[in-house]
Amino acid sequence: MRATNPGGTSAANSATRFTYTSPLPPLTALSPNNGPVAGRNLVTITGTNFTGANSVAFGTNYAASGNCSSPTICTMKVPAGVIGMVDVRVHNPYGWSAPVAAGRYAYGPATITAVSPAGGPAAGGNKVTLTGTNLADTTAVTFGTGRNGTGLACTATSCTVTAPADTASTKVSVQAVNAAGTSPVDNRTQYTYGS
Repeated sequence: MRATNPGGTSAANSATRFTYTSPLPPLTALSPNNGPVAGRNLVTITGTNFTGANSVAFGTNYAASGNCSSPTICTMKVPAGVIGMVDVRVHNPYGWSAPVAAGRYAYGPATITAVSPAGGPAAGGNKVTLTGTNLADTTAVTFGTGRNGTGLACTATSCTVTAPADTASTKVSVQAVNAAGTSPVDNRTQYTYGS
């Protein structure tokens, strides 16, 4: 900023700079970032400029109910959707937030497209990497019925887990469990125990 009077205009310097910020409400996180197709679960949306927010959209569907309790937090009941990813956007008096990676929400359970390695020792204890979708909020990885891997660490597209023990020559299905349910089984989810 500079001031002008009959003697002239003040010089520009760093102490007189003024920064304009966007009044739109950017999103920085969703928790959880997935859920059932039927909706009705609560999601906490974190961001900024939520003051006066009057609507939240999950793709083309609007949240059934909820509120923005502060300038940085909104808690919303998710509307029904279809299996897949959608952008969550918040509307305040200045307009809609832009779609961002942190604002992606997945309808439906996780899916696993690869298990690597596809087998290991009967004693277990080896690291296994799962690749797929909707994996960020995975709460358990099962190896067959009743056996969970340990040391679970996940991102949106992969999980690493330590395999449990099982009987030699046993082939099991590996599945990821999250709030939306259990990932489906197909030939890409098989894990074989060696001797």
